[in-house]
Amino acid sequence: MINVFCFGDSVTAGEKDEELGGWVNRLHIASIRYLVKSNLQSLRIFNLGLGGETSDGLVSRFEQEVSSRYFKKETNLAILQYGLNDVVIHKNKNIAPIEYYRRNIQTCIKVAREMNLTLLLLGNYYVSEKNNGVIDCHGKLRFNSHIELYNQTLEKLANDFTLDFLDLNKLLSSKIHSEANDRRLIDNDGVHLGRYGHHLLSVYVAKWISDNSEVDQIEFTNMVSSLSQNN
Repeated sequence: MINVFCFGDSVTAGEKDEELGGWVNRLHIASIRYLVKSNLQSLRIFNLGLGGETSDGLVSRFEQEVSSRYFKKETNLAILQYGLNDVVIHKNKNIAPIEYYRRNIQTCIKVAREMNLTLLLLGNYYVSEKNNGVIDCHGKLRFNSHIELYNQTLEKLANDFTLDFLDLNKLLSSKIHSEANDRRLIDNDGVHLGRYGHHLLSVYVAKWISDNSEVDQIEFTNMVSSLSQNN
């Protein structure tokens, strides 16, 4: 049995992907189809994303959320996607200052090790230039320079604890996209992933799940990828 716990904010929750509900839900849909065709007993994808959450919220619920859903003898994977809300400016400082952010993520890493979880840390992509240093349509102010510093902190933690880390900025710019797909990488609000961004992330995570479990990579990844053919 395989459990995949996906923690994060509104991007993880799937906001702005009206067709398929975000990268986690794409994995969930594909997991159901995969189980029908395979001999695997269980592949459970848990969407534990909460809109607006920072790493402060994560550290307060991480252990309880996981412990209520898993068994130690199963394959347990967890994905953390945090930072875009931590960097938001409030009263002239980041909501979760970078040292608090580092401490929160490190605490969860240590809990994950105690629970024998395999972790993937997702870096944060930049907001669009129209929102860089400007209050956005949601009333929030972010700076891409701050996002870069938080990413560096996250990547260092990954290196220190020998964890997998995904630089989302590199993923979103790694291929030659069609003009139509480029417009769908980031939503029109300039903050959330667009449906093509969710597609790219879901395919990457499908491969990561396969690399860390008995799931067949080619079959599962193809199922995830096929969901976007008409979107």
